[in-house]
Amino acid sequence: MSAYFSSPKNLLDYKIGADTIQNYAVALGVFILVLAVLRIIQLFITKRLKKQSENGKTKAESILNITMSRVGWPLYVVIALSLGTYSLNLPPVVQKILNYLLIIAVTYAAAAVLQLIIHFGVTKITAKRQQEDPHFDASVVHVIGKIMNIGIWVFAVIIILQNFGYNISALIAGLGIGGVALAFGLQNILGDIFAAVSIYLDKPFQVGDTILIGDDMGVVRKIGLRSTRLESLQGQELIMSNKELTSVRVHNFKRMQRRRVIFRLGVVHETSTVKLKRIPEIMKKIFESIPAVTFERANFREFAASSLNFEIAYFLNSGDYLTYIKIQEDINYGIKDAFEKEGIQMVPPVPAQTHEKMA
Repeated sequence: MSAYFSSPKNLLDYKIGADTIQNYAVALGVFILVLAVLRIIQLFITKRLKKQSENGKTKAESILNITMSRVGWPLYVVIALSLGTYSLNLPPVVQKILNYLLIIAVTYAAAAVLQLIIHFGVTKITAKRQQEDPHFDASVVHVIGKIMNIGIWVFAVIIILQNFGYNISALIAGLGIGGVALAFGLQNILGDIFAAVSIYLDKPFQVGDTILIGDDMGVVRKIGLRSTRLESLQGQELIMSNKELTSVRVHNFKRMQRRRVIFRLGVVHETSTVKLKRIPEIMKKIFESIPAVTFERANFREFAASSLNFEIAYFLNSGDYLTYIKIQEDINYGIKDAFEKEGIQMVPPVPAQTHEKMA
């Protein structure tokens, strides 16, 4: 044995397994060389990208830069290891493990790049929408991004398992059955989430809009994943599920450019015909003195059991609900003052009927 190690050449020819020490030394050298070259390339590209980013380049450089810093080393080590051991006569099990590591590293790098692209897309969309609307709720956008990220990693795992030799068809079938069972159990939650996505894409209302759903009216304060929160005109918070909001009729008053209002009032039966005929003229004069409104008509509508009823209609050149309330208050004061001067006696008020429409 001592004679065998008498010269360096004999030492390099010494076999460990199916390869000599010289072969292992060459493999180690290739491993270190490939790793160093990849690292130098990374540093060079990173430096160039940083310089271009400082010069106002697009987000593509940032995506590539961050990707290289995140997935660089795992991928570099596996590539260098695969190239370094390529010439060795490794056992089939070891070679198979190295191939698996290479598949995992490449798939992970590709999934990480796609995930990063989605992240930048979500960030850009969120920043743009928040710039347009400071009250914009970005939770739905982030959820869409997370769903896409989950889809990417599920697809990456399927690719890895397929390359490992597993029967993907049976796995997908099992996932499909499990997914149906899970979706059935979470149908209400999923319904609200998909409704939130629908609200985001269709935009029937946004944060800050005044909306009416059935008998509930309020200002939208937050659009979440499961529910939308409204602040009612009385001040309390209304919480409504997104699924419910997408299945009922929603009146959005903020988008109204012109509001048509109809209301009624009654006077006593003893009012003379002369004074009754004066009421439309009085109404017209009142509306002409109030800005932002357009008088339409005032008609003697009917003989009621306890009153003679008039119906008044006008247009308000604003969709804001608080503006409407203030204008209606000014109109009521004007009617009360004019009727007192004319000696016209009103009866207890007839329930108001208000009709709004876009014009």
